[in-house]
Amino acid sequence: MDYIHETYIELLQIGKGTTERHSKLTALANTLLRRDAVEAIVFAGTDLSLLFTDANTEFPYLDCAALHLQAILKLLLN
Repeated sequence: MDYIHETYIELLQIGKGTTERHSKLTALANTLLRRDAVEAIVFAGTDLSLLFTDANTEFPYLDCAALHLQAILKLLLN
């Protein structure tokens, strides 16, 4: 939890992620998926999109910020 917190604070302060942070959080996600039979990882922090994209994320995940934006756009366009 401390590493996730440190990473998130770094993303907030610097505005970009590092390859090292991406690799370590990916390893953590894969551990949770395997060990705890988690079905997907939830990205509940908007700044995690600075590290993870569809192109570089190989595990199942839900991006809460993207889901919120899709819902807002749907309401605005209907």
